[in-house]
Amino acid sequence: RPDLPFRSTAGATMIKVRPINRNDLPLLDSVDEDWPEATTVQYWSQPAFAGMVAEDKDGIKGFILGQIVSGEAEIIQLTVINEARNQRIGSGLLDELLKNHATLGCYLDVMEGNEEAIRLYQRAGFRVTGRRQGYYRLDGERRDALLMRLDTRETGD
Repeated sequence: RPDLPFRSTAGATMIKVRPINRNDLPLLDSVDEDWPEATTVQYWSQPAFAGMVAEDKDGIKGFILGQIVSGEAEIIQLTVINEARNQRIGSGLLDELLKNHATLGCYLDVMEGNEEAIRLYQRAGFRVTGRRQGYYRLDGERRDALLMRLDTRETGD
């Protein structure tokens, strides 16, 4: 787990992870053009909303959005801009959300074939627990979603 803020693996760039604020919402769709601001605003208005952004001096490099209910987190979206990938930003965002909000566990779905994301989640301890047939649409084709879960409860052994 990286200490935050942390230096990215690309060099001297200092990355800071912090909670999303209202002023960030219009900027998120520039990070992920497939994630419209209206969707973020919809989640933002929910009491269970949790979100973090990763930024450096040049702006937002990634974000994670989730919902938290009774100590269990659901990851809705995790995005890192292409130029900032493979610099521990995704794992830093994931770690912060889990550390701050997922006392009982966390679940998510990820498109089958998104190997980079699947590896990120597996390295964090998530495991595949199921599948949703044809859940995603990509380039006019239906793709399955892999359901993944991380149990963060401590056992009383």
